[in-house]
Amino acid sequence: MFPYRSRSYKSLKINYTNDLYGHALKRGNCVFLTGSCPNPTPKEVYEELLESFVNENEFCSYTVGSLGLKKEIANYIEEHSQVAVDVSSNILVTLGATTFLQQLFLYLLDEDSDCLVITPTFQDYYNQLRFTRASITEVAMEEKSPDWPLDTKKVQQALRGNTKVILLCSPNNPTGKIYTRQELMELGEIAKENDILLVVDEAYNYLTYDKPFTSALGIPRMRDRVVVARTFSKEFSMCGWRVGYAYVPASIHEELFHLQLSFNTVASAVSQKAAEISLQSPAVKKQVQEDLEVAREKRDFVIKGIDEIGHGLTYITPQACPYLFVKYLKDIKSYYLCKDIIDKVGVVVSPGVGNGAAGEHHFCITFADCMGVISEGMSRLGVYFSKYY
Repeated sequence: MFPYRSRSYKSLKINYTNDLYGHALKRGNCVFLTGSCPNPTPKEVYEELLESFVNENEFCSYTVGSLGLKKEIANYIEEHSQVAVDVSSNILVTLGATTFLQQLFLYLLDEDSDCLVITPTFQDYYNQLRFTRASITEVAMEEKSPDWPLDTKKVQQALRGNTKVILLCSPNNPTGKIYTRQELMELGEIAKENDILLVVDEAYNYLTYDKPFTSALGIPRMRDRVVVARTFSKEFSMCGWRVGYAYVPASIHEELFHLQLSFNTVASAVSQKAAEISLQSPAVKKQVQEDLEVAREKRDFVIKGIDEIGHGLTYITPQACPYLFVKYLKDIKSYYLCKDIIDKVGVVVSPGVGNGAAGEHHFCITFADCMGVISEGMSRLGVYFSKYY
């Protein structure tokens, strides 16, 4: 065993959900309400991809990202956000959103920097940020119905002299909040006034229920101060293809492109072609719309289940995303509550502590799996709270 570990590695901390995954696998017979990609990529994508292989056989690696895919991404952005982008200076094809964000943090942050994170938020950001050895400042949204409002004055007050980035997950994982146009405009002004960058993860930009989504790209004054990361995994049922894209200001496009080249982390040519086909495919667009209706049904089913369980469990109805962030009253840390749920009834839910300090005394249910799995999980949760809580 080698005796040395880097200080960057030593800065990492436990990923609570992954730790509980391991605990659940040892127990066996568990239902996972923590994430899934139940829908296969539509067969039309595979069929057209195969035809491209046979007829064109042009699948060498596009290190810059294929022009065809970039053009389709630009069309998608213009259609959904009414924004015209330059494919050569604003778009990066990425190895999914997560890998891109890790590289972006390494590009922007070091041990003398601070990143301001709006919480609760996606838990994987924390170790990505810790690996840069930057400090992390959290600003919590208010847990107040109907939509977890963000007081941007608190963001302004929390800035440090070494703050380089404001990090936002929008729509928000795990709360399902859609940030308002006003909130985004105010964050953009803060970024401009303080010469910092607003980084927005918009993985669920398409999955909204009762309120339209406003992209950070839809705020014109922000576009030279914002980086937006997106993935094909969710909307286009392409989990495992490892392909995404990012909008970046032209001023840093070339440097980020060369960083990608250094790590050789552009998505494979095959995945790029599949993504291009998905953006063009009527069958995929139809499936996306069908998935939205099913997601709404699943959300309402889980909400009804929590209402029936009672025991002081509360929530703010998610406006987006396949998550329900549930608050409980018992004086027990969320990690230990979730571990006890696994031990007693074999259901895996995510402890809110992983989503930041504001997430403690919550747990997160993901309703992305098939209804049979969700129904069994909710039934077992009912048993837990009636018998063991």
